[in-house]
Amino acid sequence: MIKLVENKFQYLINGGVIMIDKFSERTKLILKYYVYLLVDPIDNCVFYVGKGSGNRVFEHEKTLNNIKVIEILTNSLEVTKIIVHSGLTENEAHSLESGLINYFSYLGTNLKNLQIGHHTNGECCTAEVFERRNNLASINISDFENSALIVNLNGIGLKDIKDMDVVKKWATIIAKFESKYKLPDILVIAYHGFIRYVFRIDEYHEEIRKIGNKLKYINKIDSLSVSEESEKYMFLNISNILKPNSDKNNICIKMVLK
Repeated sequence: MIKLVENKFQYLINGGVIMIDKFSERTKLILKYYVYLLVDPIDNCVFYVGKGSGNRVFEHEKTLNNIKVIEILTNSLEVTKIIVHSGLTENEAHSLESGLINYFSYLGTNLKNLQIGHHTNGECCTAEVFERRNNLASINISDFENSALIVNLNGIGLKDIKDMDVVKKWATIIAKFESKYKLPDILVIAYHGFIRYVFRIDEYHEEIRKIGNKLKYINKIDSLSVSEESEKYMFLNISNILKPNSDKNNICIKMVLK
């Protein structure tokens, strides 16, 4: 890596590409507030959505508070920085940042943002799901085409319910059913009464538990994957099936057999 000093700015020449580690004063005036992406140079995948002003986009490689950035620098590479939109007010930048986070989350991108961003509500969805969510459409037991284990999971925060990996961990701990029942085809995770995830149960194991004076065979889930039926059930109201009370830590489980 060669370093050249020109007009008080440091340019890093790496593989024939000139890279900078700060903006000129003129550029900062033009930028105002802006929204940016950090991209892994190895696979060209976005791993961070951010907003800021001045040299904010460069600070991640200096503060080293992001695991992905550390990983890239450890491999003697530079983080690719993409300016998405500039010349914004702070509120405009907040809104665009949140919209992009919603979008990349919808695509299943594993963002490394420590915070999910201002005004982020995870609302990126198809038009059909948006209508369903805002029209409070309900689902009944008869609407399920396959056997399902339904878990209304209120005991985790809003940020965690948006993180599929966190939800999967909770599901494998909580979701269980007696071996006398047929293995359900899908696991439905609801949050405060609305369906948020539909998983296919890939692997499970059987445990023997003593409940009272009796031994019971319990099936515990080991592995889950996103079901092809997710879009069909997303954000439907399950109040006709489960009646979760107002306790935010309440966890309700219902088996629907077909």
